[in-house]
Amino acid sequence: EEGARRLKAMGFAAEEILPTLRTLGDAAAALGLGTSGLNRLILALGQMRATTKVSAEEMRQLTEAGVPAWDILARAIGKTTSETMQLATAGKISASTFLAAFQEFATAEYGGMMEKQSQTFRGATSNIKDSLLQLGTVAAQPIFEQMSAGARNFAETLGSIKVQQFAKDVAAGLQSALDATKGLGEKLKPATKG
Repeated sequence: EEGARRLKAMGFAAEEILPTLRTLGDAAAALGLGTSGLNRLILALGQMRATTKVSAEEMRQLTEAGVPAWDILARAIGKTTSETMQLATAGKISASTFLAAFQEFATAEYGGMMEKQSQTFRGATSNIKDSLLQLGTVAAQPIFEQMSAGARNFAETLGSIKVQQFAKDVAAGLQSALDATKGLGEKLKPATKG
């Protein structure tokens, strides 16, 4: 859900979101990246899509995650990796060129890996963890809503107190305490001389 929202916010059309998420999920599963790695892939592709050009920064993020991004792009445009890097640096390669090449590569290399991983013990425990986190979030929602309502009510109650009168009462109390202690020092002097 979060990944779909992020892709949509970064300019992916509705019909592109599910296939892109599936491809990214397969890549993350094949590379052993987990949820945080999947989020990194979503961010890198989303940033690339939003800027409409291939940039070294997003390509670096993908490469660090284990995706051979420069090789994928070089093969897609029929250039060497060095030539491809130079063209990208000059802003001459569109994001859509890379996204199409990545989709094709990932489908061929990583296709179905999410499903395969979910059948392993590690995948199954990851699915359980994700489900428990989602359940916890849903279950805790009413508690957080009640806490928020309580905090709002408390703030409104504090706001309704007559602040000036409260300040006067505090000042009067402090003055009474000072008046009560005025002669105390003089009364204690004879007792301490000894």
